[in-house]
Amino acid sequence: MRSKDNDYVDDNDDDDDDNEDVVSEFDDVERAESKRAENNYKAVDNDYEGELGYSLIKSLRGSSVGRRFKRNLFKYGFFQIFCGLALSVITIIEANNYPGLNYFSYAKYGSSLQDLMWVVSLPTLILGIFTWVFVRYWASFVTNRQLMSDFFKFFIIAHIFLFGFTIWLAIVVFYTFRGIKNWGENVTIASIRPFYVGTVIFLIPDLLASLFFLFTIGNIIREVDNNGDISEPNVNPEDVMDLSDLTLTQSCVFVCAMPCILCIQFADLISALRKAFNRHYFEIFPPKKKSKRSLFRRIYKTLHRLIRGKKTHVLPSDKKGQPASSTLELKGLQTQAPELDREAMERAERERQEQARESRRLEEARQAAEAEDRKRRAETEAMEAAKEENERLRRELEQQQLKEEQARRGEQEQLTIALTLSAQQFKTLWATLPTCGSFQCKLKTLPALTVLSSHLKSQGFHVVFATNNSSSSGGNGSEGPGLEIGLSNIRFLGSEPWFMARFIATQNTFSAVMKAENNDQVTSYVKKFSLAKVLKIDSSGGGSGK
Repeated sequence: MRSKDNDYVDDNDDDDDDNEDVVSEFDDVERAESKRAENNYKAVDNDYEGELGYSLIKSLRGSSVGRRFKRNLFKYGFFQIFCGLALSVITIIEANNYPGLNYFSYAKYGSSLQDLMWVVSLPTLILGIFTWVFVRYWASFVTNRQLMSDFFKFFIIAHIFLFGFTIWLAIVVFYTFRGIKNWGENVTIASIRPFYVGTVIFLIPDLLASLFFLFTIGNIIREVDNNGDISEPNVNPEDVMDLSDLTLTQSCVFVCAMPCILCIQFADLISALRKAFNRHYFEIFPPKKKSKRSLFRRIYKTLHRLIRGKKTHVLPSDKKGQPASSTLELKGLQTQAPELDREAMERAERERQEQARESRRLEEARQAAEAEDRKRRAETEAMEAAKEENERLRRELEQQQLKEEQARRGEQEQLTIALTLSAQQFKTLWATLPTCGSFQCKLKTLPALTVLSSHLKSQGFHVVFATNNSSSSGGNGSEGPGLEIGLSNIRFLGSEPWFMARFIATQNTFSAVMKAENNDQVTSYVKKFSLAKVLKIDSSGGGSGK
């Protein structure tokens, strides 16, 4: 059916009415379910309104894009604060207890373990706190969708950089301590083990949480860019800041300028308080007026009186130039003038002496104060110098002990993993082990050094050293040409106990001393010698052994 306005019209009007009825029924069912869920929430809210933490649950629940975003940020912030705080505490304890240990200060893998711990733990803790700040003011952030999207993109970039440093730290931790086979070999390594285990326990969850939540938050940001629902329901308008007109650049400038603004405001506040305090103080305690009887004024008046006393006193005259008094009055004034001058001079002398005494007293007090100050400074400097010297000696002693401990540990490690012994290792181990057996006999002839060495090697022993001695003392005190051989067992696994022996032979005597870490194996090793094959023993003299 055609019309003027449309090329085609629907002939099935009844079908359209049926579809509209079905849609309206679905809308009614959805509204009813939404209303029923809202009523259920209200009933639960009324029951648990005063419970601890329920307000947090109310602010995080919901299936909208904004609520899912908010929940993931809260969980990620919890992991960051928990792991960052634990790693920071471990880092502080390690920095205080092991300041010069190679495990923490040696930068073998690009950076030292201590520096990487600081680089990872502190930013993780700070970013976790900022993440919770975003959750706290979420209702204000969602007022500007573009600002929120741009800001959290930079948020993800910062966490990606931190994730890279965290992986670097994990690699350095495992590679640094991979060579330790026995954590109880000394006190220092045994004390490090709890910090190593704690670092691994808190580092691995932080890595997994970062990987999971960064992917999740990235997907949610794409939904926000596609106009997902980020509105925050049931919010008090007085608690919301309108950020709709704010851009990312303006917010960054505000964050950078805020410390300067706070410093200026604090400076103005301090200046105003200082002015108010001065005004109030001078109102209560007004400043004293300076006395006009200063030292300079006294000296001036004294000199003025001295100079004035030397002048000739002229009697006043009337208007016609006639003397105003008689000759007797003039003589009286002339006789009083020397007495007045003498009194003025005596008074000036007394004042001068008083001023001199006061000046000497002030000078002595000043010199005493300066001497006391110099003495106190000298004592303080001496104490500081002694403290610095003691600290320097303590550091040198600690470094020396650390070097000795490292050298001893290195020798012990080399001795532990060695398959055979060197001459130096033989001497060191020989001095530490007790004697577990020895024997002595008489010889008809002295065996050749090469023959005896070859025989011992064929029997499975390692000849550590073999020397011909021009003069050697045998068991019976005879002297002459001789030889000395030191040997040990060969360890095929690197962990068997050591067996050592030392042979000394002269022209007519032979003696052997054995030492071992396991005394039960001495008998089997002695039988393995088979010395009767190469030694010509004098049976008439007998032999001894134990």
